[in-house]
Amino acid sequence: DHYQSEALDHADQIVCVTDGLAKEYQKFTKNKHITVIRNAIDSSGLTIDHNVKKQYTFIYIGNITNQRQQPFNNFLSWFSSACKQDLSLTLLLIGEKLGDLTDHEDLIESGRIICKSAMKQVAAFNHLQQSKYALQLGAEIYPYALSTKIFEHAYFNVPTISLNYGGDIETLIEDHKLGHSINLKHLNKDAIY
Repeated sequence: DHYQSEALDHADQIVCVTDGLAKEYQKFTKNKHITVIRNAIDSSGLTIDHNVKKQYTFIYIGNITNQRQQPFNNFLSWFSSACKQDLSLTLLLIGEKLGDLTDHEDLIESGRIICKSAMKQVAAFNHLQQSKYALQLGAEIYPYALSTKIFEHAYFNVPTISLNYGGDIETLIEDHKLGHSINLKHLNKDAIY
C-alpha cells in the first residue's frame, strides 16, 4: 500500500480504464484527479459476417487464469446438467490454459465441449461470430476489471453471458444491454441460477 501511495502521489497524471479502478486508486492518493478512459476494440481490419451460420452455443476465448476457475466451474456444472436436457448445446473453448476439464471428459469426447489452442485474433473472431453467446468470466478479487472481451462481443453482435462478482462489468452489461450478467455474490457458490 505504501509503494502504491507513493507512486500515485508522485504521478503527473493518473489514467484508469474503469470507474472502479479509479475509486480503488483514490483510496491511496489525495487531491489527485483520476481520468477514466475505457477499454475498447480497434475495429480497423475487422469484418462482420452478417450471414454466418451459428455453429456453437457458447464460446470462451482466452485462458482460465487469474482466479476465473470458480466462475468457469459454475458454468461447467450448469452446462453439464443442461446438456442432458438439450442435445444441441455446444461450448467452444479457445486458449492455452482452459482450466480443469477432467470431470467433463465425456462432453469433450461427445463433441459438446470443443477445445482449440490459442490462435490469431482474426481467426478467434471468426469463431466468435459463429457462436450464439460469448462467455466472460470475472474474478472476485478484481471487481473493477473491465474485460475487453465485452467490447469484442458487442462489436460482433454476440450477447455476453458474464459470470462475475459485480462491479464495472455488471454495470456495463446491464446499462448497454450487452447480454446477461450473473453476479455470483448473490448465488449459492456452487450454482449458476
